[in-house]
Amino acid sequence: MNKKLLLALGIIAILLSGLVAGCSPPEAITSTVTTTSTATVTETVKPLVLIAQSHAGTTHGWNAGFHVPWLDEVERRSEGKVQFQRFWSGELAGQLQEIDALEQGNFDILLPLITVWDPGRFPLSELPWLPVTNVDVQGATRAYKKLCDSTVALQDGKSYYELEFTDENLRCFASPCIGPYTLATAGKEISKPEDFGGLIVRAAARCQRLCLESMGATPVLIGSQELYDALARGTADGVLFSIADWTSWNLHDGVLQWAIDGAAFGYCQGALGMTEETWQSIPADIQKIMEDTASDLLLSPGCDEWDTRDGIARAGFLDNGGEFVEYNDLDPAVKQVMEDAMAQTWLDWIDAVTADGAPGLEAAKLWRDLIMEEGGDVPEVIRNL
Repeated sequence: MNKKLLLALGIIAILLSGLVAGCSPPEAITSTVTTTSTATVTETVKPLVLIAQSHAGTTHGWNAGFHVPWLDEVERRSEGKVQFQRFWSGELAGQLQEIDALEQGNFDILLPLITVWDPGRFPLSELPWLPVTNVDVQGATRAYKKLCDSTVALQDGKSYYELEFTDENLRCFASPCIGPYTLATAGKEISKPEDFGGLIVRAAARCQRLCLESMGATPVLIGSQELYDALARGTADGVLFSIADWTSWNLHDGVLQWAIDGAAFGYCQGALGMTEETWQSIPADIQKIMEDTASDLLLSPGCDEWDTRDGIARAGFLDNGGEFVEYNDLDPAVKQVMEDAMAQTWLDWIDAVTADGAPGLEAAKLWRDLIMEEGGDVPEVIRNL
């Protein structure tokens, strides 16, 4: 074989290897194959990658019961067209800085977006924190979902959702509520109205502080991680806290000894949140998957997770000598003090929000009606608004 022939064969081999390399497909998650009369065409699709952040860890009830299943199910239903990079325990932003970080583009989705920590910006965010009776977490969550879906005009022709989220350039889907927030003490029984006096109780939101003050108790702000030590040392006498969340902070293992059941001093609501710009950048078919999945998982497994934890906490509390007293079984004078305080909290909140230019009365009446539709109740004066 002469040198010219060898050279020609070498050039052909190089050209063929380049052709094969050039035909290798780029890395992709999915491929769509369509067949025509003459050829089969393969179309590679790169996934949409979104960054999701939560201030809590994966074992927290919100995440274990709803947010992680939502992320997984959206990826599954989209067949890989969307993928989430997941950051937990405030890796990208602290709890009180999350909304600002979301708006600054540090991440795409907030799990959950909690508006109640900034009532100045979100004046209607405290609605679910108003005190009610006889409604569980499933009922409160259904009421909150109805509130977000409501088309009732509250101010300037705008609904709750439009005032709370649309006006703030946010797109949100309801997460399960946490609650009910229950009054529990480290051992002090409330058997007469005077027992509220001097009682130091941890409160998490303005509505709770207003209610405690109306009862004659002293509200204090204590971080959840500091609660156990505060109760054990006696620097706090009690808490307004969700029974279902007692297990997160070991409050069911003996540090709490007495609790009132049946009166809810609010529910902590949250929402899967993103900016409107992020939402508009997502293809319409993925938008529908996200919205449908949030609705499908809201009660189960979303609320189911909190129900399970509620049962575990109650059992631990009772096993460690704790005592539940039904709200309706309280001394009539004690119950009257609590009911009067609950009513006054609604009225004080309405006045405060209205003074800030928001539709306090209209919003309160809507929330009242939604809670009562779920079998809950409110003080008589609030029923008659």
